Amino acid sequence: MARDNQGFACHVSHEMVSYEMHHIWPLGSHGPDTPDNKVKVCPNAHSDIHYLMERLFRGKLYDARQYAPVVRWLATRGYEEVTAYAESLAAS
Repeated sequence: MARDNQGFACHVSHEMVSYEMHHIWPLGSHGPDTPDNKVKVCPNAHSDIHYLMERLFRGKLYDARQYAPVVRWLATRGYEEVTAYAESLAAS
């Protein structure tokens, strides 16, 4: 997702669009509301990231070729943050 002075380029349509703020470690899963946990993404990417995270949590397969690498990376990173947090709670 490239950012320039005019707006934010959508990873799907490559058109300039507004962006949404995505929390890598979701707030609903006890993620922090800090600058280093936020990333600007286009609305399409935001939807895709949450969809893929849900599939990862449910252990369901998905076709990785359908999603941009950054979408897959952010979904995986969020999943890893949540599972690490859950493991740390279970260990304490």
